[in-house]
Amino acid sequence: MDNTGGAEMSGSKTNVKYSLSFWQIFLVTLFGAGSLISMIANGPLWLTVTGFSLVIVFLLWFIFTSKKK
Repeated sequence: MDNTGGAEMSGSKTNVKYSLSFWQIFLVTLFGAGSLISMIANGPLWLTVTGFSLVIVFLLWFIFTSKKK
């Protein structure tokens, strides 16, 4: 084990960093906050479900298509 505090197998895998643009972060925050406020304030169900669904879709899209540095 090395002295960096990591596990023994940590050297075998490379650390991948993902970067998100301003608009990607903005859209996830906007849809997430809108659907959360709709859920707490007992807003329309279609707004809550649509907002959370879009957040999940955006996050999966970012994970699978993001540029790796």
